[in-house]
Amino acid sequence: MIAFMASEFSRRRRIEFAETDMAGIVHFAAFFRFMEETEALFWRSRGCSMFGRGEEGGYGWPKVRVFCEYLAPVYFEDVLETRLVVEKVGERSIVFGFRFWKCSGESGEPEKEIARGELKVACVPMERRAERELKAVPIPKELKEKLRE
Repeated sequence: MIAFMASEFSRRRRIEFAETDMAGIVHFAAFFRFMEETEALFWRSRGCSMFGRGEEGGYGWPKVRVFCEYLAPVYFEDVLETRLVVEKVGERSIVFGFRFWKCSGESGEPEKEIARGELKVACVPMERRAERELKAVPIPKELKEKLRE
């Protein structure tokens, strides 16, 4: 395994009504969408895509483990900051850690931690996806370098 310095990325968004339950609290499943949205934005910030192309062809990142621990509720129209940290880059997989914070407004400071999550994703060639075979392969060197930027 190559020595790796953690990469970080964050984003803010306002909670939409469709993401809440009957009590106006964000539905638990929405946090998994928030993690995946942030992961896609992270890749884009590195000049790639979750379905980007490398020297050897295209790669996708199916989830092999997901986790979320809820610490406090967040409500309709609250501003949520999602922080992504690349926690581990293995030979064939990446572990992204997430922390969710309620902010005091669009430009306000994070004031309360709401949840913590994790996604473990595997590197899978797109041509294998078309064959319905999902088998992890070594992460290409150029993608590992993008993670360090």
